[in-house]
Amino acid sequence: MTLIVSNFDEEAAAESINPGAPFAGNWRVESRNEEVVPSVALYAEGLRFSAAAEARDILLSVPISIPIEGDRAGLQFSLAIESPNPDALKAALRSAALLRVTGKGRQPPIISLGGQLLRRDEQGGLRLAVTLAWPLGDSQYTVQLSFKAGGPPLTISRVVVDVARPAAPRLPPAPRRLTWPANAGRGKQLRVAVVTWEVNDNPLGRAYVLADMISRRHGVELLGSAFSRPTEGIWAPLRDTTLPIRSFPGGEMAEFLTAAAAFARTVDCDIVHVSKPRFPGLILALLLVHRLGCPVILDIDDHELGFFGPEARMIRLDEVEAHTEMEARFDFTRPEKRFWTGVAEGLIASFENHTVANASLADRFGGRLIRHARDEVVFRPDPAARAAIRQRLGLSEADRVILFAGTPRRHKGLERLMAAMQALADPRLLLVVIGTVWDRGFLKELSAYDQGRIRFLPDMPFSELPEMLQIADGVCLLQDQGSPITVFQTPAKLSDALSLGIPVAMTPVPTVTELATQGLITLIHDEAGLQAWLHGIAENEEAPAAHQRRLELFDAEFSYAVNGARAERALVRALEAPVTWHADWTRLFITLNRHFGTDLPEAAPAWSQRGALAAPVVRRVRPLDLVCFWKQNDTGIYGRRHDMLLKYLRQNEQVGTIIQFDAPVRIDHLRKHDQAGASSPYHHGKLIADATARRFLEIDDAPGLLRRTFVYGRERGTSYLGRSLPAREEYQDYVAEVIARHCSGNVVGWAWPIAPLHSEIADGLGFDLNVVDLVDDQRTMIGNPERMLEAEEAYRRTLAGADLVFANCTPVSDAFAGFSQKPIHVVPNACEFYAASDGRPRDLEDVEGTVIGYAGNLRSRIDIELMEEVVARRPGWTFVVIGSAHDTTDVLRLRRHPNLRLLGPKPYEEALKYMRCFDVAIMPHLRNSVSDRMNPLKLYVYVALGIPVVSTDVSNIDELRDRIAVASDVEDFIAKLDSAVTRRGFTGPHRPPPPEELWPISWPQRVASMVGLCRKAIMA
Repeated sequence: MTLIVSNFDEEAAAESINPGAPFAGNWRVESRNEEVVPSVALYAEGLRFSAAAEARDILLSVPISIPIEGDRAGLQFSLAIESPNPDALKAALRSAALLRVTGKGRQPPIISLGGQLLRRDEQGGLRLAVTLAWPLGDSQYTVQLSFKAGGPPLTISRVVVDVARPAAPRLPPAPRRLTWPANAGRGKQLRVAVVTWEVNDNPLGRAYVLADMISRRHGVELLGSAFSRPTEGIWAPLRDTTLPIRSFPGGEMAEFLTAAAAFARTVDCDIVHVSKPRFPGLILALLLVHRLGCPVILDIDDHELGFFGPEARMIRLDEVEAHTEMEARFDFTRPEKRFWTGVAEGLIASFENHTVANASLADRFGGRLIRHARDEVVFRPDPAARAAIRQRLGLSEADRVILFAGTPRRHKGLERLMAAMQALADPRLLLVVIGTVWDRGFLKELSAYDQGRIRFLPDMPFSELPEMLQIADGVCLLQDQGSPITVFQTPAKLSDALSLGIPVAMTPVPTVTELATQGLITLIHDEAGLQAWLHGIAENEEAPAAHQRRLELFDAEFSYAVNGARAERALVRALEAPVTWHADWTRLFITLNRHFGTDLPEAAPAWSQRGALAAPVVRRVRPLDLVCFWKQNDTGIYGRRHDMLLKYLRQNEQVGTIIQFDAPVRIDHLRKHDQAGASSPYHHGKLIADATARRFLEIDDAPGLLRRTFVYGRERGTSYLGRSLPAREEYQDYVAEVIARHCSGNVVGWAWPIAPLHSEIADGLGFDLNVVDLVDDQRTMIGNPERMLEAEEAYRRTLAGADLVFANCTPVSDAFAGFSQKPIHVVPNACEFYAASDGRPRDLEDVEGTVIGYAGNLRSRIDIELMEEVVARRPGWTFVVIGSAHDTTDVLRLRRHPNLRLLGPKPYEEALKYMRCFDVAIMPHLRNSVSDRMNPLKLYVYVALGIPVVSTDVSNIDELRDRIAVASDVEDFIAKLDSAVTRRGFTGPHRPPPPEELWPISWPQRVASMVGLCRKAIMA
């Protein structure tokens, strides 16, 4: 229930602001130090407030009541704040709290969450939603926002507070799937996925007909992308269908491919029937075939290239491989446009099973005939319904209706029909157009005739079409004979007309000549013929026998009974034939990855390596469900190797659910992190505490990825954020419960040593596969001999139980070779693909001139002496250092240089904004036992952003040596910096390299190889 919607504007009073809600009082703005009065003013953009630092905090509060009847346990409290500057507001927000007002006027907190827990929503505002683990009583409550005082003025334009019962479980729901019949095969029910390339427009119509016919015998689901009119949803005529329809957004090619791959992982079926050879639909179909090993049927009901004019042509894969992004960029990056429709045309031959809508298409492409069919049970003449609907529309008995029910476009002959009616000037004739005319100029042209009557009716549900057809006295389908579209097109409106025996006139196109020779339709060769046919309709000249012959033709050729049987035969034939994976499909996926930096599977599917098998006996490949254990509590903050692997494993089509556990943490240690972060801007403790809180409250999940942290107390009964904490000994039971609730595939345990208690968990739970990824050697970072022995034993136990081992560099692999019975696969770090970006963070807006930057952990690997020398000798440059100094104080002495800015730790996405401002990036690392067993990820980030890099000569950077400058000593480091800065002056702003250049060292490529090894190990 929405309790408050406060829109702050100039009309409200400044000191006591009434939100106008029945369950809330007035907002108050006050200081924690009552002696300091905050400055408050209302402007057009919202409520602006500030206070001197002596105020300690600025408090915005509002009393509320919670009018929810019955059980108040498990309520969800949510808060949304809008501001012209949400980043500044979030930085200043200390906490958001729900307080209970006692009878004595005290206000103890029910829940109080740090301001950093609020996340940006899709509208750019700040949002927090958390489920309360305890029941709320009948008390009064206060919502309180606490802001830091002493900073610049802050502005809030809107606040919304909700408290309600959650409509769904707090955990991400499983993908919506049908309850399919258990058996599949000939003569038994199947799970059929009918795919369309566009759910928001009329391409959905053909897919719907196929799905509707198939649904009479099998389970069916309509699937597809959405490109046009994304805010309007499913194509209007089919919004009321009872068939299940699921979709995902279209967009630019890279985002479309990523969305399609993620969407395909939510689908399970025995066979795919893809409607229309358009690229978006084919991609989704191929992703399903690759993952499931199921047969696919391609349905063709139009010559799709015809929609792009006579110059459109088929495009071969070798042309796609050679295509550069600079050519026709917009067309090339839009999967629904001409270029990729030409590619789809070239792929038609790779599909072994075709169905087609007419004989002309069968002659060109081959395939089984499935016409544009209609359900004969509901599409039938009904004189009583005709009289009723005509009366409702105000039609007289004299009105002779020419009906057009479809998508009104220029090539469909409506303007020619109106010109003929204008010439006849017969007041009995009325053209009724059902459907939205999106072309406003075309609408104006059609409405301009003064002697031709026309009436426009809005889009209607497909379910109402049988009734509306009853009003028609004739249907005129004047296709453009010069258009390449009409050569292969049979309008679905022909089926509509035949179902009720309505007279039909059409231009002579190849798809209908047979019907004309049988006298079932009238061909219009010229304007005189068109006017003669219209006159005949006005005079009602047709013999009753012609009406009956059209009904008989419909029953024999266009009914569901006939075409449903044809569709069934097509399914059976496809299921009986061997399922194969065409080599061109692999080529296509590889080429798309190179051009757009995506992660489509590049290897032939595992099922295809067993040889061609008939579909009914192909075993479904269970997904890999990953249970991941990170050694620290900073997941999602720094974009570390494990963050990147989680991101791209989640996108991989062979991976199902991912559950990721940070290290279990004791509550007093967590509070020390929070305190350390609050006391120093250079300590990452606050970031860790906030991230842990989000994971503990289960509000940091994403579809397919659950993030968890086990917070425990010294003893039972300790509480955190209102919840009682378990003991450390309950960790394994906690992990087991989460896995049991969310995993259904092969469960893969994946650990980054030294993950606390991982060996005990792996031994106790028995994963289907144990994977270990070695990212460094923690023994080199430990000075205490006793702790070093403990670390060595932890490594031994972890690797002894591993089935598959990765390492990020050869020295790490060599260091642990004696610990593992399995070979260690070296998989280095990698690049993401970044877009170009402008603008500067606020704390760099005043910087002029050259910016030299470093981003990373500021531990013992940094060569402080080198940094001191470089910064001192280049006083005209600004040096920006980003990172946490939580394990060292040596780096803090760099603050004495006025041209160096030590900015402290920044989350990964925020750090990228700073790095984009670097003219040159540096990696001034020492060469020591720590760096000798590291593969510095920051170098890959710098390179992927296109930033010139100067690095010291450390180990494990050979893969990037030809992309960066490597210095041998201080003098060489400064000289190479000078050269890089000089080149920067000539080359201008840096831009990220194209994806195809980075692909060999990209995360999608690395992850694909790792998943392939996992799958191979599982199958072995």
